[in-house]
Amino acid sequence: MPEKRKKGQHLTWENRQEIQLGLKNHLSFAAIADVIGCSPDTISKEIRKHRYFKERTKTAGNYNRVNDCKYKDTCKKRNLCNKKKGYHCRIQCKKCHKCMTLCDAYKPYVCPIEHKAPYVCNACEKSATCRYDKYLYNANCAHHEYLETLKSSREGIDMTKAELIELDELISPLIKKGQPIAHIYENHKEEILERVGAGIEIEIVADSSMDGNSCVIETDSGVFDCSLGVQLENLIKDIKSLCL
Repeated sequence: MPEKRKKGQHLTWENRQEIQLGLKNHLSFAAIADVIGCSPDTISKEIRKHRYFKERTKTAGNYNRVNDCKYKDTCKKRNLCNKKKGYHCRIQCKKCHKCMTLCDAYKPYVCPIEHKAPYVCNACEKSATCRYDKYLYNANCAHHEYLETLKSSREGIDMTKAELIELDELISPLIKKGQPIAHIYENHKEEILERVGAGIEIEIVADSSMDGNSCVIETDSGVFDCSLGVQLENLIKDIKSLCL
């Protein structure tokens, strides 16, 4: 069993192995979180962020294609292809490979696991033989994806020094006036996004459990406490290190 994770630490490869094993053993997010030493919400976010999509099984030959229409169990349509005038096919259309391309009522079946816990098919007994699209969680793939994200995030936002100064000149005076960050972002969203650059998504959520000087930033590479007290503490440490 891996060592208990400290608050604020990133998930390790060992932690992700525990998640994969927990999913296989039908454990709840709370049970997996208890083993690792984190919140169930962390497990949920980890799985949804790093699960991978596996397209449904393709069998040889068009006649063996899977009919993935959500109505196939109740459908009774016949002769959609209308091969010959006066000829009525004795085979139900849902058993024919042309059904999905000819029928106007066709809608693909989507497994509900995509939108509800555990969000992956690891523990599904039918996963190995299922011929529908599926989502899976693999610790090695998840950790590799995390390392790639971490590497790219450390390269920083593609902004010049002048652009950073310009963004600072926009935000800092408003913060000094006592305006909340959420309020600043809401009223200057277009200006901020224009300076940060395309492809960057920002979402600010108010948390009533935090005091006025608290701020937590969550990114793809981890969660960072940017509260005033923490920043002052880090500043004091830096000053002390310069005095040694």
